[in-house]
Amino acid sequence: MTRSVSPKYLEREFAKFGKISNFSFKGRFAFISYEDAKDAEKAVSRMHNERFDDARLTVEFASKFNTDR
Repeated sequence: MTRSVSPKYLEREFAKFGKISNFSFKGRFAFISYEDAKDAEKAVSRMHNERFDDARLTVEFASKFNTDR
C-alpha cells in the first residue's frame, strides 16, 4: 500500500465483504481475518489486482507460519 492510505480507510473497504475478526497493518502490508471464511474468499476474489490509490493490490491468503522452528 502507498503511505497515503490510512489503516482505517483500508479496513472500511475490506469490511464491505463481511465482519472482520482481526485487522493489522504493518508497513505496506495489511493482514485481515474474517469471521466467515466465505467472506475472506469474496475479498480475495474481488480485490486481488484491483487498483487502489494508484497502486495495484495483491490480495491473497496468507500461508501458515510454523512456530515449531
